[in-house]
Amino acid sequence: MIVRRDTFNRGVLTLLTYLVLLRSTNMGIGYPNAEYLLATIGYMPQKLMQIVAMLLVLVYFFFNSASKVKAIKPNFIWAFFIAVCLFSILFSPSISSTLRYFLSVFFISIPLYLYFKEYGGEALYKVVYKFIFFSLVVNFAYTILLPQYGVMTANHHGAWRGLFVHKNVFGGFISLAGIFLFYEAFMTAGRKKIAVLGFFACFLMAVMSKSTTALITFLAVIPTLLFVQFLLALDDKNKKAIFLFIYTVLLVLVYFTVNSFIDEIFILLDKDPTLTGRTGLWDVLLELSAQRPAIGYGLGYFHRPEVMYKYSVDFGWDAKSTHSSYIDMILGVGYLGTIIFSTILVKLLLNTLMKRKPVDSGVDRRAVSVTVVVGCLFVGSATSGVILGTSFFWLLMLAMMIYMSETKTE
Repeated sequence: MIVRRDTFNRGVLTLLTYLVLLRSTNMGIGYPNAEYLLATIGYMPQKLMQIVAMLLVLVYFFFNSASKVKAIKPNFIWAFFIAVCLFSILFSPSISSTLRYFLSVFFISIPLYLYFKEYGGEALYKVVYKFIFFSLVVNFAYTILLPQYGVMTANHHGAWRGLFVHKNVFGGFISLAGIFLFYEAFMTAGRKKIAVLGFFACFLMAVMSKSTTALITFLAVIPTLLFVQFLLALDDKNKKAIFLFIYTVLLVLVYFTVNSFIDEIFILLDKDPTLTGRTGLWDVLLELSAQRPAIGYGLGYFHRPEVMYKYSVDFGWDAKSTHSSYIDMILGVGYLGTIIFSTILVKLLLNTLMKRKPVDSGVDRRAVSVTVVVGCLFVGSATSGVILGTSFFWLLMLAMMIYMSETKTE
């Protein structure tokens, strides 16, 4: 029996999309629950999934016409950014490792774009939502039934992490998942009981993760979601601009107010005011960025533990990553690449916020997409790999950027 081309494509792209989403989470069964033992994890299943994903992408292109490849046409600013990334690799201290990282990011990202090109942004959104919801159920059950694996010990005693490697990644995932569940539970027609339960389960898991970043993100994204939904409902662009300006000013004021009392707040919460040494780490890494300010050291160069170890004496502890996606960007593609990507992102967000409601769909999930991107940026402030990485956060951010880029308006 001959399989029809459209059936074959749907099967391959659906499998690919779910596969890269799963691979990006690094979820696994039976991970050691003490932080000092996490370095012993081999990640062989994730490596195999990466290989399979690469092969499936090549199979998809092989069995389809050259037009599928030609359809992947970045606009000028994206092409310029990609060129900067390639130049950063070409002049990197380790061309081979940064090139491998670039290819890993490409092959884990391209399935989302291919799925979007075939079936549209709404279909991509639904796949992402289904994956998130299923992951929440499985992680909650795993933590309750197998706490000896789902709950961390030692210096993170009692912190939930589910199937994830670390409680901070688990907490970040949960806080962003809460956006989807809150929207489905309280902001769509007909309150869905399962979504309501899912949202409160998200909040419980975020609290139990004991991740400061996760809690701050969770508390920030829900008001942001409500504000974005309010903003999108306005028809007057001038009113939108005024409210957006006011909200931005309030966020800046809150940030500087919190920053002024950050030491007292963290001491009150029994946390390290230096974010467990991260601020000292960032000072050292920013000094390094000044040595290669234009195009950086190559995308992913500082994701290598041996590179970070070289500078561990300077910041006083054995960090395995930069612990900041913004530092990742500056070190990886320099200030030039960071400015270009920031321009792309800000332009996309502003265009989405200032548009009127879509004309081709009764469902408007732009508020979710904008809030998820903002939430990812929150998580990225203290987590590596959120921007142009192989993590789930990058794929989630990319999926929502793709969704925003498609929306047709009045």
